[in-house]
Amino acid sequence: MTNLVYKDEAVLVVNKISGLATVPLSATDDKPNLLSAVATEYPEVLDIASSHSWEGGVLHRLDTLTSGLVLIARNQYAYDRLMVEQYNNRIIKTYTAKVHPTTEQREAFLDFPYGDITQYPTVINSYFRPYGPKGAQVRPVLVNPEHYKNMGKLVLYTTETVPDGENIISCSLSKGFRHQIRCHLAWAGFPIDGDELYGGTQSENFGLCATSITFKSSINQKMLTITL
Repeated sequence: MTNLVYKDEAVLVVNKISGLATVPLSATDDKPNLLSAVATEYPEVLDIASSHSWEGGVLHRLDTLTSGLVLIARNQYAYDRLMVEQYNNRIIKTYTAKVHPTTEQREAFLDFPYGDITQYPTVINSYFRPYGPKGAQVRPVLVNPEHYKNMGKLVLYTTETVPDGENIISCSLSKGFRHQIRCHLAWAGFPIDGDELYGGTQSENFGLCATSITFKSSINQKMLTITL
């Protein structure tokens, strides 16, 4: 089974490998994924009533290329409590990103309104919009555009970055959007190594790993921080 990092009666924290999907794409998707692998040993993770039945007790997803920690509930009570925590931005995920600077101007990126993220801690805020064929990428949006009104209110997403050594950026977030960190770092001019979609340098390994997660235990209400 994929590496188990933490276990109690309520949750599992599992280290996902790069290249493995977190959950199936649909109820009929039988491709390899983290949830199915975990369920071979902990079948209760499939019994959770969630917005998509095929996602079981998974509290958050990682991009297929991203490796690292995923939080999975083992019972309905834990899932419901943690979903409330997540909705209120109280589950903090921290990622380690390996990056290299680029001067290449990526299409449809706004001017980056912050400083050099390799020199100072930075709080990056934006909305997002789909971009490219079939919306395979996303792009940052700084204001709620008029033509998005029919989509309802957009959500502002925040990535907090801290330089953590040469070409290493620590990124933390509580509310995540698809490709959020990948897009924000590319916008800053420091795409992730191996991230060809966003202009990263060629690398055998994808340079983004979820290395820490902080959440409140549904057993004793104490804060837990699980790290790789």
